Amino acid sequence: MIELVTPLALVALLAIPIILFLYSLRPRRQRVVQSSNQLWREALAQRRRGLGLRQILSNLSLLLLLLSAGALALSLSAPQWLTQGVDASDTVVIIDVSASMQTKHGDSTRFDAALRQARLLIDAKPSGARMLLIESARQARAKTAFEDNKDVLIKALETIRVTDEAGVPALALALGATLLAGADDTQIHFLTDAAFASTQLPFVPNLKLHVHGNSDTRNVAVTRFAVRADPASPETYQALIRVHNYTREPLKLPLQLTGSGASLWRGQLQVEAHSSEAVVVPFHSLGGIELQVNIDYADDLQLDNSAYAVLSAPPPIHVGMYSAGNFYLESVLDALPQLGHTRLTADEFRKSRLASSDFDVIILDRLAALELPPGRFLLIDTVATNLPVELNSERSARTVSALGESALVSGLQLTGLAIPDTATLHHNRNQDELVQNLIWTSAGPVAVSLINGESRVLLIAFDPAQTDWPKRAAFPLFIERALTWLSGHDPEIDDTTLEAGLSYRVTTPTQNSRIAVHRPDGSNVEIRAVDGKAVVQTTDKTGIYGLSIDNGFRSFAVNLVDAVESNIASQPVVANTSEHQAKSDGTIAQLLWPILAALGLALLLLEWTMRAVGRGGA
Repeated sequence: MIELVTPLALVALLAIPIILFLYSLRPRRQRVVQSSNQLWREALAQRRRGLGLRQILSNLSLLLLLLSAGALALSLSAPQWLTQGVDASDTVVIIDVSASMQTKHGDSTRFDAALRQARLLIDAKPSGARMLLIESARQARAKTAFEDNKDVLIKALETIRVTDEAGVPALALALGATLLAGADDTQIHFLTDAAFASTQLPFVPNLKLHVHGNSDTRNVAVTRFAVRADPASPETYQALIRVHNYTREPLKLPLQLTGSGASLWRGQLQVEAHSSEAVVVPFHSLGGIELQVNIDYADDLQLDNSAYAVLSAPPPIHVGMYSAGNFYLESVLDALPQLGHTRLTADEFRKSRLASSDFDVIILDRLAALELPPGRFLLIDTVATNLPVELNSERSARTVSALGESALVSGLQLTGLAIPDTATLHHNRNQDELVQNLIWTSAGPVAVSLINGESRVLLIAFDPAQTDWPKRAAFPLFIERALTWLSGHDPEIDDTTLEAGLSYRVTTPTQNSRIAVHRPDGSNVEIRAVDGKAVVQTTDKTGIYGLSIDNGFRSFAVNLVDAVESNIASQPVVANTSEHQAKSDGTIAQLLWPILAALGLALLLLEWTMRAVGRGGA
């Protein structure tokens, strides 16, 4: 049976009467003087015959033009020859389970419509034919082997769930094509919303698209959510929130930032149509909270209206302090949270010969010059013989005149601080060392920071206890910043936030720890560490994930934050496939338009060749 995909294209057959009409208008008369009327008798007889069928058939050039016009007109209607696929064949059904499939679609969602279509394909599967199901999101996952039992396929279909992941359809299509490679009478059905960044899919033999979606959609989305510590204030953080408006009109969107359920900020963001805007929100926290930003707006996809982050508590810092006694410094160390310190006398330090690896940071307070091993050190009125920094021999009273540009001293009120006895620091750095002046007097710097490979050193050329600095709020703030910088614990959350569908790597305190993964939907998954390492792979839902490891607990956040996936409008997709197409009722369609188009062009070429030869012969 022949089916016309675009029957309206048959209007092109009007070219046939147009050609006949133009042919009838060609010049026929030629004035010739003759001595006999025999020619006139023959002309009258030809006129009585008119333009009948015999004359048309006698004109081969006209016949070729008419046949060419008919073939080309029929090819425009995209005819295809339908045959019933009753023989055993293999079919792959790919179901899009990416986040955009959660978009509202009538009374349900696009994903629900795709499931119904998949059920129809299973029911229409011919007896003896095999089918394989694949779900497509960030990764492609085969849900069955090639199966001819409809009950098995239906049971597998019921286990497929939509995810919060960004979609990569090319992976699933490539998997389906690979599984069917070398087989005859195969078919791939792709059930999707066509919300792709590209308008053309990769080449896939025998591909049939089933699009469940529309282009008239309304959606806004959080496309970026990042948090960092404010370098000038350890207890102040900044949240970067970027929002995209995919609608056709400008919107004033209400936003809310919460931390462990408590509101941290509320505001509104004006976003123009088809554009994005960002806002930076400062907030105060000591860490250890779960953050969420939410757009209070009713659209077609609520999933991307929220994003999450985990602000971990600062890791503990173990400090070794070697001093003859320093009341102010010890008071600060006792007061700082997440910090433990061990105090030894100078004699104990020299006798113990403790390696610097025993502590995150070592404080050397007013010790004689010594040679330092690689590590992290805070030197107070002390120098090391193997550092490129020296104390000038002249000591006198100085006054702080300026601060450097480092975040270690940013915002500290130290200008005018009187120092009764101090030397100045002089450094000769090489290209492998980074030395930065922190505190200045008119005679030179009196505090510097040094980075050399993995070592970090901070030097203060005077005893703060001889000044009123410990009585100011700037002193504990400086010590906390110094210890955090020296320990190398940078306040970042990149290792606690990832995109849905990616794996999260965990380091455990013991070699074979059992890890309970608490998912945002309330379900739990247990995994086991191998050699102190484990990988969490079930991150298909956005939200906060909890990890119970031995006697400890930690968490991480999973987000969509994908500007392409949040553009839920269905795009015009061109299926780059071969000449066979399949219908959902199990029939195979052989496309005929390439044959008709080639025939029409060949007839045109033949007609042109005949005319050229005729003119040449004349």
